[in-house]
Amino acid sequence: LCDRDPRYKYNLGLAYYRYGNAQEAEKYLAAAVKQDGSRAVWLHDLASVMLENGSNSSKTLKYAEKAYRLGKDDTTLGPLVVETYARAQLASGEGLAAIKVINSGRSSWPQDKSLKRIAGEIEKEYVRNAILLMKKGESARAFKVLEEAAIESELAAKTWCLALSKAGRGSEAMQAATSFKYSQPSVYDEVWDALVVTESNRLFADFRAGKEIDAMMEAKTISEKYPTDRKLKAAYDDLFNAFRNDRQELVVAKAEPRVRTRKSAADLDIEKSLDGIYVKAAAPAAAVSLKVKIDLDENIPHGRYEREYGVAVVIGNCRYARQGKDIPDVKYADRDAFIMKKYLIKTMGFKEENIICYDDASGSDLRTVFGTPTDHKGRLYNYIRAGKSDVFVYYVGHGAPGKQGDAAFLVPVDASIDYIASSGYPVNQLYDNLNLLPAKSLMVVLDACFSGDSQGGKLFDNISPGMVKNINPVREIGKNSFVLCGADKDQVCAWYPQMRHSLLTYYFLEGLQGKADADSDNKITVAEMGDWLKSEVPYRARRITGREQQPQIKGNLNMVLVELQK
Repeated sequence: LCDRDPRYKYNLGLAYYRYGNAQEAEKYLAAAVKQDGSRAVWLHDLASVMLENGSNSSKTLKYAEKAYRLGKDDTTLGPLVVETYARAQLASGEGLAAIKVINSGRSSWPQDKSLKRIAGEIEKEYVRNAILLMKKGESARAFKVLEEAAIESELAAKTWCLALSKAGRGSEAMQAATSFKYSQPSVYDEVWDALVVTESNRLFADFRAGKEIDAMMEAKTISEKYPTDRKLKAAYDDLFNAFRNDRQELVVAKAEPRVRTRKSAADLDIEKSLDGIYVKAAAPAAAVSLKVKIDLDENIPHGRYEREYGVAVVIGNCRYARQGKDIPDVKYADRDAFIMKKYLIKTMGFKEENIICYDDASGSDLRTVFGTPTDHKGRLYNYIRAGKSDVFVYYVGHGAPGKQGDAAFLVPVDASIDYIASSGYPVNQLYDNLNLLPAKSLMVVLDACFSGDSQGGKLFDNISPGMVKNINPVREIGKNSFVLCGADKDQVCAWYPQMRHSLLTYYFLEGLQGKADADSDNKITVAEMGDWLKSEVPYRARRITGREQQPQIKGNLNMVLVELQK
């Protein structure tokens, strides 16, 4: 009788739900919200029913998010909208966001038992998904997933440490374990004991396998790093005595008895799930603690001038593998882009609001920012003041050659490498469109190689990189401009694991710190930067990979990149 009044539709939806028909309940609740989407309770109830029904996750998340915005500060409704929003995020694959929201809610309502229970369920599901990735062989992605949540979730932190240890990366695991705050000392004791036992037994196994000296020296290094741990010292003593007495019978390490709290069901499930998983271990030399500070990232110099109208584009394409198209990840690209942005602001004088950033840019993103063959007026164009804007473009990620050898492409994270001509972004198109910008100057840095190979693995299946035809990816694009590329057309851009950066980016930033200032006048020109890179990058590439990597640079070599404060 009153079908125009959304209150009756809402009530009818509740009645259907009360009597067990969740599908009809969703229908009428959705109709009520469609007419009046301003009520947090209605939005919450709709999202909750949709979660129960397994309905469209993106729509569910939309309703749950709006309910959260409207009702999160309400004393009565707040815990409910927090819980539902977190569950909707988890259902949409945004597990980390779900953990953050539920933790925020628990801070506001620490006595709410339901939030505590849901928080545990969300953490457990998040960790289980990471373990599932390990079982599928996607260990690198799993480690990243766990690391991202480690600060927010004690369970994720413990699992990350244990998984690193089982992967043979005990040094990283132990460093990580000491970096977190735990709810109680006994939790740390449990994690630390497990790591010490695993690491000691790994060293014993290496000793028995004929790596006596290596095992002894590694045990000595670890025991000196953690001098208060008696078990690590005992492991070194056992190895030393075994070596001195020419014997290989070493007792398997066991955890020392401690006064412990009862482990939760989640802890027991996680430990059981990790047992038997084989995760390919990283080479010890390449294992770098994720908590170590890099001087280059911390001590960023101040430039003398601001580029008031300067515009920059920073693209870090890192996570390719999760697209499922057999393109390897670019290991430090996200970190490269993050630190590059800091240098652009602090050293090169760009304003933060004038820096366009893309993490894991898609093909659509590249076309949006740089334009298309028929329209060069993309997002970058709209930021420029004609004749006043210095433009800086930085891209780190994969590059690829065209199969016919007549083109080179930037590789979006959603590209199909076998169809790169249609799914990639042509480098020549980038240059053409940049050249049409009414900019004062153009600076382009491509930390990418275009050989069909990469340090993470080759891009083309069933084709040797040596069989792929390549063109020079660098050309001049204007009078007051330069282009810098990380490697020659048939070379690979290396990573610098010890410094957690791509090699070219690391030395480019080090050059901006003043290392490239050959004449010590506090001005760094393109020519000076080019000389610095051509001196340092090939040398370090040979040491790290045994390969040649020669940066390529063209353009106005007299341009001043930066003038540092004295």
